[in-house]
Parts: sequence; structure tokens; C-alpha cells
Amino acid sequence: MKHSAQINAEFVKEAREWDDLSRKEQREYLIRHPRSKRKLTAPRPKRTKEDEEKMKKKLRKRKSMLRNPVYKNLLMEHMR
Repeated sequence: MKHSAQINAEFVKEAREWDDLSRKEQREYLIRHPRSKRKLTAPRPKRTKEDEEKMKKKLRKRKSMLRNPVYKNLLMEHMR
């Protein structure tokens, strides 16, 4: 009985309409089924102010690392 309940739960999950799936679920489906003709239709999640601040902070950190001569030399050696 437990097995059939699990199968039913999986069926209900997969039987939903494509547009009702989240972007992550659509992406996972497309990865599992690479020949599918479906496309991502779910809207992208909106960025919050927190997300924007995190991105700016990371960018500032990377820029400061590139100004540091030690990191700059390491990067140049790595790119050769």
C-alpha cells in the first residue's frame, strides 16, 4: 500500500500543467528529458534589495582583490 501511495504522489506531481510548475521544476524536467520540445515558461524570480546588495558586495570584493598585487600576479600567471 505504501508503494502505491508513493506512485500516486509522483504521478500527481508529474501530471500538473507545465505552466503550473515552478521554474526550478521546469528546469529539472528539461535536464531529465533533453529532447523535450518544452521551453522554460515560468517567470524568473525577482531580485530583492538584499540580493542586489549581496551582488554589489561580491563585486566590490572581487575588484579589491584584483587591485591587490599578489592576487593580480597569481591571476596573470594562471592565465599564461
